Amino acid sequence: MNTESQRNGRVAVTVWLAVLAAFAIVSLTRVTLSSVGHDFYQFWSVGQASEPDGLYSSATSRSVSEQILKRVAGPEGSLRGRGAAARNRQLYANGVEPISTPIYYWAFAALSTGNYDADLLRFQFLSTAALLLAGWFLCRRVGYAPTATALALTVLMLIFGPLHADIETGNTNRLQLALLAGAIALHHFGSGQTSRIAAGALLGSLIVLKPNLAAIPVFLAGVWLVDRRLAELRSSALGWVLGAG
Repeated sequence: MNTESQRNGRVAVTVWLAVLAAFAIVSLTRVTLSSVGHDFYQFWSVGQASEPDGLYSSATSRSVSEQILKRVAGPEGSLRGRGAAARNRQLYANGVEPISTPIYYWAFAALSTGNYDADLLRFQFLSTAALLLAGWFLCRRVGYAPTATALALTVLMLIFGPLHADIETGNTNRLQLALLAGAIALHHFGSGQTSRIAAGALLGSLIVLKPNLAAIPVFLAGVWLVDRRLAELRSSALGWVLGAG
């Protein structure tokens, strides 16, 4: 095959990949705009509560649910907010069920404007963008070429069910993966102990936000002990403690 044919083949692949990626982005945008984000509604609602007594009590859950329902059903409410509230009232007896850590709700409160639609859409688009950036970094980290990486992310957007489910519910798995990728980047691309401590601190703070990540440092500690990478373990463990603190 001559050079001209190879060049034309690469151009054709690039054009078709761009078309497929554009279709994937449009499709993902439609999923995003049709979502009421009932999981996000949980986080957002509890974050809106003003210093509730007994955050995890049934009385608090009912109080928060009624308080937010009045807001989303009122003149400043929206169809999306009312839909999320109705979905949660079907799923949970009290309408809202606080099961995450207090700092998790504090983070949502700090980033909220009080407008459910605006907060949800901003959260959704930032979360998806963060996931795609993390996916690009991770694919490149394991040796994918740029074209292969773009194809992998396009397929992810088109058919990966967990991504669509995370968008439909408005959950935080996309952000978790992006922040974990950030910890990997700090650990591997830094110049020494400082970067490892920073990576550990990021992971430690993530565990405080979402304790379902707690198995990660346990697994890493086991691997580093077996590999006798004790300096790495010491630096990262210090970061874990600082981040959790």
